[in-house]
Formats: sequence, C-alpha cells, structure tokens
Amino acid sequence: MITVAAAAEACLLAAVAEAEQHGRRVWWAAYEPRPVPTAEAVYAWFMALDDDDWEFEFALRYNGDADDLVPEGCDDFTVFVAGGKGSVSDLYPSGDPAEPDEPRPGLGLHTEDGRPLRFVLRLPQREPGPDWSSLPGVHLRCNQDEVLVDVDDPDQECFCGQISRDTEGRLLPCTPYAFVAVYEPVPEEA
Repeated sequence: MITVAAAAEACLLAAVAEAEQHGRRVWWAAYEPRPVPTAEAVYAWFMALDDDDWEFEFALRYNGDADDLVPEGCDDFTVFVAGGKGSVSDLYPSGDPAEPDEPRPGLGLHTEDGRPLRFVLRLPQREPGPDWSSLPGVHLRCNQDEVLVDVDDPDQECFCGQISRDTEGRLLPCTPYAFVAVYEPVPEEA
C-alpha cells in the first residue's frame, strides 16, 4: 500500500512518460499543497506541453482522505486539465499522444537585429544543465506578458517580475509557477 500522494505522483509520471514516449516534450512543477475540503485530496502541477505557449494546471482529485493508503498502481483520481474535468488524453488536441496534433504556427521571434530565434526549452528544467540566463545570445520569453528579454542587455526585463534583474543587471530566478521559454539565435548557414 502507498499514500494517496505517491499514487498521484505515479499517475503524473505515467502520463508524462507516455507523452515523452511519443516524442512530446513536457515540463511540470508541483504547486504547494492547498487546503481542500476534508472529503477529498487534490494534487496539482503547473505544466507546459511541447514547444508552444500552452501552460495549464494538471490536477488530480482523490475522493477520500489524504491519509488513506491505496494499492500501488491506484489511478482512482478525477483529472482536471486547465480547470476542466476530463482525462489525461485531454492534454492532446487529437486525444492521443501518438497522433500528431495540428501544427501550431511558430511565434516567429527574432533578435533586435532581425536574426530568427528557435525554441530550446523551458525553465526551470528538470535535468542539470547550463545556466541559460547567463549565456550570450540567449533570449527568455515571459509567457504571462509575452515579453522577450535579451540576456545580454542588462536593461531588459519583464514588467510582471517573472524575468527581472538585480541592481547589477544579473537575471534573478524566475517565479515558481510559470515556465520561461528559452530561445537562441538560429545559426547562420555557411
């Protein structure tokens, strides 16, 4: 037997693994636990799927006490995607992670001198990696205000505070419940 919280995390990881098995890119971060009615337990993650700007809450509700012990593999959760009751398949417009969704138009972002930018990943990233907020040429995009910030320009930041700088112009850590998209210039062809 495992805790309800462990079962909810296992459901999340299974959904992520299925999506990644079919070539999808998934980012997630756990929300802090929130008070809920005593007859149910809610586990929620802030998520983003693929290279577009769709960010949403993925929540699992257990109709029972959070202190319950459940069998390993328990999936007795009500799924909410972006606030709507549904299923894990609602993560994909086609309903199936194996079927490609309709292509979304690219954002068509460019540097100030006109060089095209390509999406790299979202921050925070799960795996250790470079400090993208200090690499030359990198641009960060705030998904709340759609502001593009050039890492090299110490005067650029986002007004919402998601991408902000200290008094010396260094970028500060991003807010915890949002993903910042990272872009780098497309290399010029030789």
